[in-house]
Amino acid sequence: MKPNRMQSLFRLPVLALAALALTCASCSRAPGEREFEKGIHELNRGNYVRARSLFEKSIERRPGHELNARAYNYAGVASWRLGQFADAMSAFEDSRRLNPMLFEPVYNMGVLSSERGDMRMAVRYLNEAAAMNRDDTRALEYLGHSYMRRGQWSLARNSLYAALDRRPGAPAIHTALAEVELSSGETERAIEALMHALDSDPRYAPALFNLGVVYESHYRNAAEAEAYFKKYLAIAKNETYEAYADQALDRLEQGLEPPPAEGTLMMEGDVVRIGETTTAVTIEQEDNSSPNARRTTLDAPAASEDPYDRSMREAAAAAEQGRMQQALALYGRAADIADGDRRSDLQERALQEAAATCFELPEAHVRLAAYLFDRGRFEPAARSYKKALAIDGKHPGALLGFARTAVQQREYDAALVTLKTLVQEHPENADGTWELALLYDRNLDLPEVAARTYRRFAETFPSDSRVDAGLDRAETLAPAPRRTETVSPASEERTTVTASGEELAYKKPVQRNTSSAIQAFNRASEYQRRREWDRAIFFYLRSLENDDRISSTFYNLGICYAMAGDTARAMAAYRGALELQPDMVNARYNLALLHQEEGEMDDAVRLMQAIIRDEPDYAKAHYALGVLYSRDASTYGLARRHYQRFLALAPTDRSAAVVRQWLANH
Repeated sequence: MKPNRMQSLFRLPVLALAALALTCASCSRAPGEREFEKGIHELNRGNYVRARSLFEKSIERRPGHELNARAYNYAGVASWRLGQFADAMSAFEDSRRLNPMLFEPVYNMGVLSSERGDMRMAVRYLNEAAAMNRDDTRALEYLGHSYMRRGQWSLARNSLYAALDRRPGAPAIHTALAEVELSSGETERAIEALMHALDSDPRYAPALFNLGVVYESHYRNAAEAEAYFKKYLAIAKNETYEAYADQALDRLEQGLEPPPAEGTLMMEGDVVRIGETTTAVTIEQEDNSSPNARRTTLDAPAASEDPYDRSMREAAAAAEQGRMQQALALYGRAADIADGDRRSDLQERALQEAAATCFELPEAHVRLAAYLFDRGRFEPAARSYKKALAIDGKHPGALLGFARTAVQQREYDAALVTLKTLVQEHPENADGTWELALLYDRNLDLPEVAARTYRRFAETFPSDSRVDAGLDRAETLAPAPRRTETVSPASEERTTVTASGEELAYKKPVQRNTSSAIQAFNRASEYQRRREWDRAIFFYLRSLENDDRISSTFYNLGICYAMAGDTARAMAAYRGALELQPDMVNARYNLALLHQEEGEMDDAVRLMQAIIRDEPDYAKAHYALGVLYSRDASTYGLARRHYQRFLALAPTDRSAAVVRQWLANH
């Protein structure tokens, strides 16, 4: 039986729920837990209607529970299996709102968007999922698959090379790349990729099968094709492709013409991977019986060739052909081989050659720098990190590595500036905020700032394993201050009183419910994005009523009040944010702008100066002070100083031309 023409060479692995050992329900079980476990059981059995009903009942019985995010995700999977795509998307969105840190619902929204033909949203969600978990390649693989289906070969390659950077030896990714190369007419590169898959796993069935097909249909090389089909049949587990391989061997023995390559290899993916939830013990199973893979050169290397030497040779060949990403991956594989053999000299040689050959790729310098750093060679490590930053000044790995190296060299100012850049450019990078807290704590002797940063880390990355240690350290350094507040017994409202006497009233949370607060926050954010200020304000206030310890809620509430024209409440909201997080620069900056709009210039100047005192390189504050001081001839000197600093920090800002003109005139 011949494989269907519309099946894919890049056959995506099937994702299955692992069977869970369900304990018997007892009267002491928490509400909703029994329904959740039964839902998992029914989803395993394929009873999707029943499973979805149980997940919905589980959510209903434990409102605000942190595990409801997973229940919504499972409900979305069930709806997907039932073909109810709108319901699936809605459930995934609910899961994401409850737990913005959960990978699976974001990934699932990307897959669903792609399958529905909305590539713009698919790219958005899949890139977001890829950024959430650096160890997971599913999002990048599926993104490559989506681009390939649309004939966007270059974009497909980029996504798959990015996946290979994370898992250089993954045979399934090499196989996916093989399909892209074959689809775009690069047959030789397709063979290279398939051979790389076999380098990682000599018994990888998809690569063996596909090499047989390629050699039969593209190269008419009967000997090679026969050899690969026989190897495949020795381990075959898929009846469809086993039958095709048997028929191919018969054709080869009789000297018959092979079928058109398009009918065998150019196939559309028929399996969509849906991420259930890692915490629910899901298993991603690779289908080793499906066809997929390729190789580096047509000349088979000698069987005795050392794997390290072969990888180095293939890396050099790839670089000569201009395929720098693949060359970098091959140099990296050589380094890994040397590392496994405990040959540090060969490992460094591979990394040095990668940096010299792939000099335009920041990752090459970052990996060499990390190797040097691990061996205590901080000065050359710093040089390599600087090379990476010269290529990409916002590269997260280079920023983090350079900051760590600077700390080891006791260059704390350089570390501080670099970590602040990392946190600003990559707010999703937990390591940046954590290292910044450690720097304040261990090296700069700033206990209060360190405590605030530890608390901000816990608020921003609540699922990180370092949260408890950070909060404990924060309490040791500077116990959290109590907010000044008055409570009205009749209305149960909390009134936050600011220095100027402004008030921001909201119902005091009788019992804090952070999950509900986050859900309300997400709804408010959506209305804020639509510029529906009144609705956004309503839900931000509901968020505060569930948990008023989240500084970003006050901050966004301030933005919405300001846009709605309620300056007094906007000021009160910004002050509420600053009470919780005194180093929130944007809140202080926006508050200063409101004072400026109200004609309260002294307050505006005071706040801007405070920003620069804590953040000397905050360009917008220098610009604002320049504007404020330029209003009076007696302070022109101060205006010039801040304008010049602004231009040094932001020479390409859209206000730079006006500032240069003012300086020329004064």
